[in-house]
Amino acid sequence: MVVHGPSTDRHHHLPRVRGLGYVCVRPPRTPVTAGGTLLQHVPDSVGHQEHSPGPDSYGTITVHTTAGSRLASIIGPEVIVSCHHHQAVDEHPEYLAAAHSTDGVLEAMESPGDRFRLAVQWHPETRTDRQLFDALVSAAGAR
Repeated sequence: MVVHGPSTDRHHHLPRVRGLGYVCVRPPRTPVTAGGTLLQHVPDSVGHQEHSPGPDSYGTITVHTTAGSRLASIIGPEVIVSCHHHQAVDEHPEYLAAAHSTDGVLEAMESPGDRFRLAVQWHPETRTDRQLFDALVSAAGAR
């Protein structure tokens, strides 16, 4: 799981990697590398500050997963999450939308296919639910 870590945008060149998970910072950058675009300032797009409430604080939002997505199979149809982001993915040509917030902002995406490549815009490390981390560990350990 990459959490504000060094660049891993070149993950397509890592054939031995069994699972990649991105938290917060990486989701917007990865699709841009693939030719996608960003919402430059989410509060301007949605008309509120819940995604980015201020310095050193998290907003609480409800996220709805896309039926049939890998993410939905991990966390179910809906989850309340902690977030702190002012940018979000707008277009993602190589990824599938896996979840949106109630206001329509893309909150998670995943690569199609069997490899575990899942990106969430929120901060699962601030919550007690460990399902995302457990799924990544399971995928990394699969043979």
